[in-house]
Amino acid sequence: MRLEVIPIVCSKMLHRWQSRARALRSRVISRLMAGSLTSVGCENSAGIEVFDASAEHSTMLETHRRTIDAITLLHETCPIHIQWMRRCAKRIVLARPLGSPASFDQVSQSIFLDCELGAHYDVVAIAAMLVHEIAHSRIAAAGVATSAKRLDLRVRVERRCVREQLEALLRIDPSHFFVQWSRELLESRAQSELLPTIDEESIARRRAYRRMRASGVPSWISRLTIRAVRSPRP
Repeated sequence: MRLEVIPIVCSKMLHRWQSRARALRSRVISRLMAGSLTSVGCENSAGIEVFDASAEHSTMLETHRRTIDAITLLHETCPIHIQWMRRCAKRIVLARPLGSPASFDQVSQSIFLDCELGAHYDVVAIAAMLVHEIAHSRIAAAGVATSAKRLDLRVRVERRCVREQLEALLRIDPSHFFVQWSRELLESRAQSELLPTIDEESIARRRAYRRMRASGVPSWISRLTIRAVRSPRP
């Protein structure tokens, strides 16, 4: 073997082992989460299991009902996104107020929804949020890893997810107020409109963690959840 080829071979082997380690970690965390959370069933069009991590918050049941309706709506109007969700997301978790209405956690392959969504958003809006997070899950499954160091990549990924969200909305209800908001996000050149600042992320994470721990959610689930927190946009 030529000497100049050795670093390339070693790099490929390292990448392969890192991928296997990440996959194993995801499976372990996924099983731990499934065993620690309260399942509220998988009777929905996607057959995906929904869990309650809200400590039976007063709005959880309404949010759960609207989430199931949103999945049914997507199954009827945007079946491709349901297929993506079946392949790329293991579960939906209804959690205490997160500081972000919805988020995707790559490690546990879970879509987190704020348990208060049902009190503030209709079924179409929740469906749009699901599409956005399903797009994130598909991008993550394709091996695209985002980090704070790659801000340009994060912006491109976020724009892609907003486009998926907008296309789904145009199929479901072109007159919905989320349509105009999504278009404004795509037309804006300011990255601050798509991504929170470091301070905003930090504040949102601390607040979400305190709320979850105060409600009795185990610390490891709370830490896992806040990793996915993104500050909300109006």
